[in-house]
Amino acid sequence: MTSFANGNLEFSIKVISGDPKITMKLDCIHPCTSGEQQLGERGASGWQRVIIPVSQLILGGLEIDSVNTGLVIWASEHTDTIFLLDDVRFTGFDPTGERPEPPSVNFKLTTLGQGSYSDTINPDSYRCVYDYGNWIYNAGVVQPGIGFCDTDTGAQKATRRQFFHKQLVQRRLNPR
Repeated sequence: MTSFANGNLEFSIKVISGDPKITMKLDCIHPCTSGEQQLGERGASGWQRVIIPVSQLILGGLEIDSVNTGLVIWASEHTDTIFLLDDVRFTGFDPTGERPEPPSVNFKLTTLGQGSYSDTINPDSYRCVYDYGNWIYNAGVVQPGIGFCDTDTGAQKATRRQFFHKQLVQRRLNPR
């Protein structure tokens, strides 16, 4: 992320129903965060482009070299709001910026459109949360539920069990 320090986070938003007040943030390794960014009313009259300078997020407390969640966004009033996001991206890449350490796991990237995806999940990236049970997130398609979750740190105290559902695998291999 350091190569985007002088750039922007950009996305388009459209509110389908509910209160159009929107809040967002970026997170870095807990407890680090950009702080809640109150965007006000956005997308109530149709698609609206939102541009947030990364420098604003840094001023809010974001440690740009430790970002682990690229966008957290929600309806500010939490009142049955339904909204759509599109074209989410960081702009203003500086090719002379500091490069991150390479991953410590073997992986293969597959190109898809203008992006790519990996065949392997970084085991240092998945965390857990308590939501009617303990769950792992950022871990790919896994069996639901785990034995224990430290909700203060997001560290799971259980082994991640890989789960491949035939239909999910089939859709990934043969998208419509």
